[in-house]
Amino acid sequence: SAQVVSLCLACGDVLVVVNPEPSSITDAYALIKVFKENGLHRPPLIVINRSLSHQRSQAVFERIQKTAENHLGVSCRLAGVIPDDPALYRAATRQTPLVELESAAPAAKAFRDLARSLDAVVPRGANLTRPENFFDQSVIRLQQAPVLPPGLGGSERPALTGELARRLESLMRRLAANSRLLAQADP
Repeated sequence: SAQVVSLCLACGDVLVVVNPEPSSITDAYALIKVFKENGLHRPPLIVINRSLSHQRSQAVFERIQKTAENHLGVSCRLAGVIPDDPALYRAATRQTPLVELESAAPAAKAFRDLARSLDAVVPRGANLTRPENFFDQSVIRLQQAPVLPPGLGGSERPALTGELARRLESLMRRLAANSRLLAQADP
């Protein structure tokens, strides 16, 4: 939807999670294409989920990378690979984070590796986007009517008037107030 595209593109980095199934690979490429058509300015980070092997994950990433490069001029980066691990299902059943329930599980290690990888993407001392700026960018992008393929999100676009506009304005005021409080507590 236009709202999802706007929120994603307001972020510094976009993570695209893809499973090895053909439909997931196709959907990931389509999502990257929508992002590109709406102003994607940084390489999307690809996370391969439910991986059965390193070789298969590498093949999935290379397929997405090659297609995005050839057809969109977009270079993707592999952010991480999460193995298909029975521990994930046990954690989901217990509604407990995997890294707490089974910290030694292969998927738990992969999540920690992914977190370190994502943390390394942000340079030390970087000027991160403040929450109120993030939402300002989201609203601006939404008002620019993101380009969506036919059938995705419909042709209708919610107007940023009335209740939606009031709720967004209220949220941005609260985020700004919280940001000021955080800045005072931890300069």
